[in-house]
Amino acid sequence: MTGSMKKISIIFMTFFVLGVSGVFGADIHLNSVVSPTKASINSYLTLRITISGIDARKAGRPTLKNTPDFDVRSRGQSTQYRFINGQSSYEITYTYTLIPKKTGIFEVGGAAVSDGSINYGAMGTKVEIVAALPRRRSAQRSAAAEVNENIFIKTHVDNEKPYVGQQITLTFELYNRLTLWGDTNYEPPSTTGFWAVGLPKIAPATKVMGSRLFQYNAIKTALFPTTSGELTIGPAALTYNTGGFFSSQRSRVLRSTEITIDAQPLPVKGKPANFTGAVGNYTISAAADITGIKVGDVVTVTVTVAGTGNLDLITSLNTPDISAFKSYDPKVSKTIANSSFVVGGGKTWEYILMPKSVGKLSVGPFTLSFFNPEDRSYHTISTDGINLTVTPGESAALDLLSGNSRRNAIQNIASDIHYIKPDKSILKSTNKKLFSNILFYLLYILPVSVFSTVFIIKRKRDAIERNTGLKRKLNAWKKSQKHMDDASLLEDSGDREAFYGKLSEALTGFIGDSINIDTGALTADVLVEILRDHNAGPELADQTRKTLELCDFFRFSSTGSGHEMQNKLLKETQDIIEKLKGIL
Repeated sequence: MTGSMKKISIIFMTFFVLGVSGVFGADIHLNSVVSPTKASINSYLTLRITISGIDARKAGRPTLKNTPDFDVRSRGQSTQYRFINGQSSYEITYTYTLIPKKTGIFEVGGAAVSDGSINYGAMGTKVEIVAALPRRRSAQRSAAAEVNENIFIKTHVDNEKPYVGQQITLTFELYNRLTLWGDTNYEPPSTTGFWAVGLPKIAPATKVMGSRLFQYNAIKTALFPTTSGELTIGPAALTYNTGGFFSSQRSRVLRSTEITIDAQPLPVKGKPANFTGAVGNYTISAAADITGIKVGDVVTVTVTVAGTGNLDLITSLNTPDISAFKSYDPKVSKTIANSSFVVGGGKTWEYILMPKSVGKLSVGPFTLSFFNPEDRSYHTISTDGINLTVTPGESAALDLLSGNSRRNAIQNIASDIHYIKPDKSILKSTNKKLFSNILFYLLYILPVSVFSTVFIIKRKRDAIERNTGLKRKLNAWKKSQKHMDDASLLEDSGDREAFYGKLSEALTGFIGDSINIDTGALTADVLVEILRDHNAGPELADQTRKTLELCDFFRFSSTGSGHEMQNKLLKETQDIIEKLKGIL
């Protein structure tokens, strides 16, 4: 056999072997997933065995391994078909419920399938089963009554007697055993009288109630009472649909019960004189970007408050005497951290300071007073003082140099003796004509310029008068400040309805005048959408909505708001208007 014939034989045999392996080697893949990997004895695990590939339908039902310590219940199977680039493939998923019989560490999820000639296997997963947490009797009784239904909701809070400004956590729970059609619609409860802050999402899970297994979903919300007294959290609602392709759809609504909160006023005993309403548990620190500076330069002092609590209640710090510096209004920013479902984070104040003199200067301490609900007492925390060394700057050196120069210059010793000018070229000539002086021409140009300026200003004013939207926008700030001044005068008058009405009128009026819309019939939620459409960030838009809701609440409620809340809302409304001024 020649060399070329050998090569042809080798190529032929290679394709033949590959063809045979393609015929007899099926395209089947097996995968096993167990979740969760840690559970209590009164819950259960979900096991999903997935068979995928071109020949997935040739495989039989999977055989589970190592499950003697679990009660295994099948929850059915689902099949997906794909057709990509002329090639079809299948994915068949078998779902099982594994109810543990005892505690310990086990390996579950091992499985095997066969296409009649070849066996395919999947590795198991180690899981930990722990003891169940003890239940209160009341919870056991309510659970026994509720598991009679296949779907139900409930809401509860972790504290029914919080202090004003203290976080309570509202939990909405959905227990379901039905096959729902379409999306469910969750309607959160009304929380008038609270600041509401969303908390991180909770992953769906499963729970055993009594002897029945439920799909479990939950939503948590942080609430902060804004006033003392009896407050009501309204019912939450859930709309869901049942039915399907072969049966009529039915829409149903579930509603939870109301929850009554007895908000406690902050104690008067021990309240510091500089307390401004901060509630939580905080730390404070201060730092300067440089400690050695020159006169004329600036130093940035950053004060940071961090901890748990509603940072919006920290409206200001107790600032030390900084009269030795030229100062500017601080830049305030905050970061929110809702880990572990506890609201907190950090808030910073950046002070820009310019020293007025040389020497050793000190900044601080900055202080903050707050009420800690955990130990039910007030605390005052302070930063350390920041020592600065200020040396003469370039401007001081120039002043010194200019002073020496003046001492060496020619001085006028007596009014009747005139020194001889040292340079003949600077002597003025008396032969110049009047028309060669520039003032001669300015006397002609100035009246024309004044007339032209007056004419342009008048045309601009006429255009503004004809353009209603432009006129409203230009007058928006002035009108809002007039309402704010009226509200400030009403703050101590006892006329709560008029005070909050002026605040609401200032805020909504400024928005309406700035973008030329009628805000008289708009709700707070619609105003928020309008603000977002005009490039207001979600935080500012949400702050605007909350402020308007609080104004309406205290305006028409029989519950008194107190001087502290009035002063707080007055400042917040002004702050919102100032922020909107730079956006709208």
